[in-house]
Amino acid sequence: MNSATPPPLPEANSGLHTYLRTGVFLIPTLLAWAFTTLFLLPKVRQLWNDAGLMTSRVQWLMETAEFLIVPLAFIFVGGFVILLILEFWWPAWPRYRRVVFACIALFIHTVVLAGILAISTAALVAAPVLPDKKRTPLQSPQ
Repeated sequence: MNSATPPPLPEANSGLHTYLRTGVFLIPTLLAWAFTTLFLLPKVRQLWNDAGLMTSRVQWLMETAEFLIVPLAFIFVGGFVILLILEFWWPAWPRYRRVVFACIALFIHTVVLAGILAISTAALVAAPVLPDKKRTPLQSPQ
């Protein structure tokens, strides 16, 4: 092999192998997203309302949390449709499939982590503002 010839392109993985590997890699993130959407976000929303922070200057924090967590299901459906189109109608797709799925997995991990961080921060902002009558004996200030 002389220096003028480029190295061969890596072989494309099978679609099933790439999809299964990405799916297994995303299981913990999707479970965290489901827990956050179904349990954490409604609790923090109630906490936020009880603290009376809907019109405060930090309302952007709750809006960011909702923006990052709630529409993720729509993004999954749209991404699935795009991936179906790529799989069946673009002949060069197998060459790029693995890299695209790695980027998608990284993006989903980042969005879910940022959403959970925003929800946690919103809860930390709202908790000290709650009226004393809402506190239980275990939550009383020292």
